Amino acid sequence: MKDAIVRRQNENGEEYFVNQGNTVQKGAEVLLESKNFKINNPVLNGVKFRFSGSFYNFKFENCRQNDVSFSRNDLTGVPATTINSLLNFMFFKKLGVDYSHYYTSRIPLNDANSVWSDASFVGNIQFRYPLLFDKTQVNMLFQIQNLYNTEYVLGYDINAFGNRFYNPAAKRTFNFGVNFIF
Repeated sequence: MKDAIVRRQNENGEEYFVNQGNTVQKGAEVLLESKNFKINNPVLNGVKFRFSGSFYNFKFENCRQNDVSFSRNDLTGVPATTINSLLNFMFFKKLGVDYSHYYTSRIPLNDANSVWSDASFVGNIQFRYPLLFDKTQVNMLFQIQNLYNTEYVLGYDINAFGNRFYNPAAKRTFNFGVNFIF
């Protein structure tokens, strides 16, 4: 890519973008998804899985800021590897369970590649159960996010002024929801 757009931030925290050199972006993305396997069992009635991943080798090329060259540095804000998985289960012909995982490799947080994030591995689990009352369906949902209580960052400010890159994500959280269908 020629004249790649790079994010900058001034001392007031205001963002601006500049065209800065070229990037070489090579990689692969994978998605595997199964059909819903129905199982004739009184306890476990169905299983489905989904797996996706991205594997990148993104680099700056002919990129300079003032007298500093960023050529051959990893592209800022892009993890080399992300892997996501989701398992769907159906129990007792009603109870839906989704078990998911998200892995993100470390991420360069500035163009100089002098600051990197840590890799993270986050798991979630969700339970869904429908109740029927005459002509009304009530769907109950309970979810545990960040199941393993991982310390991670949900979004980074790249090339941040004063090296303020981090906005920590919540630790383990619990959600309960109800959905009515009339």
